[in-house]
Amino acid sequence: MKLLHYSKSLLNSFFIAHKHWNWKQIALFSIPIIFLGVFYFSLPRPLFKSNYSTVVYDTNHKLLSARIAQDGQWRFPQVNATPYKFEQCLIAYEDRYFYYHPGINIVAISKVIVENLKKGTRKRGGSTLTMQLARLVRGNKARTYLEKIIEMWLAIRIECGYSKSSILNYYACNAPFGGNVVGVYTASWRYFGRDANQLS
Repeated sequence: MKLLHYSKSLLNSFFIAHKHWNWKQIALFSIPIIFLGVFYFSLPRPLFKSNYSTVVYDTNHKLLSARIAQDGQWRFPQVNATPYKFEQCLIAYEDRYFYYHPGINIVAISKVIVENLKKGTRKRGGSTLTMQLARLVRGNKARTYLEKIIEMWLAIRIECGYSKSSILNYYACNAPFGGNVVGVYTASWRYFGRDANQLS
């Protein structure tokens, strides 16, 4: 209650002190606040609201069996770790500057734009892993230039709110791996019958 009372007093003091502001001053004050609000609330909480497969483990955490999720997807519950070898392969193949960019790679995007303009077709996308995660969050919508801009916006927002390891983990657990298989742990079990940490 004290905090609420203090906040009201602070706001009242602010508006009394600035009651003679004109519309330009109000706009200059309001626009950054609106921008920050839109930026902050542009991500869903939680990132994914998915149905998960029912999985059964023994006392040694060995997977005994699993049942397909209600939406027809093989999707294991989120695991808070990314297999090291998978992480190294993923970064090397998809986004080698993952640990150095803020969600978007301006150099890569610039090269892609120039290349696509020269060829007259859209051959490459220049997406970072964070942008690909943003695309997954949005339900894999059609690839358009507007969608790419939205993905870039969300990628920066994701980087502001999540660590690099969390971003990798979300991607690894929610990326499609062919057919109705979602996530590296699910794929490893479905295709190879083993835990993802045991893959070569």
